[in-house]
Amino acid sequence: MNPIGALDWLTAAATLGSILLLVFHWRQAPGRTRSIVLGLLLLTLFDSTSNALEWSGITNALDSLEDYLELLRPVMWGILMADLLRIKVERDLLASARRLQQERDLVSSIAETSPAGIVTLNLNGEITYANDRAETVLQLERQNILTRKYNDPKWRIVALNGEPYAAEQLPF
Repeated sequence: MNPIGALDWLTAAATLGSILLLVFHWRQAPGRTRSIVLGLLLLTLFDSTSNALEWSGITNALDSLEDYLELLRPVMWGILMADLLRIKVERDLLASARRLQQERDLVSSIAETSPAGIVTLNLNGEITYANDRAETVLQLERQNILTRKYNDPKWRIVALNGEPYAAEQLPF
């Protein structure tokens, strides 16, 4: 037997083993990925079997079909790589979202238990958060604080000398 033909038979056997392994672990692979891998394995099985038959001198009748199927292999590899990349990006995104939520929970816990009054503003100068201590310092309930902007005339913002700040001197 030709050594290349023997290698093709070995490839066919290894591919068949890979297909069986994939079937036994079917549920562990992501849905679309397992279909693509199975398709690639079936293409490889067909190709290696066809080549082995050809090298053994049995037949070359499958050559024309083999040529068409060869065109599918790079496309399927591209789809598989894109799918694996999508899975990685989704997993990384979920991990980042979990870490972000943990950090937000930590900051929220620190702000709520802080002995200092803390308020946060959005880019329009609207108050979006006030902790318990801010309620005490400002002598207002949280709902009343959250309905105001930083420059609400009710705050009576003044300089150290008691004079009101001009609008252009305020931060927003």
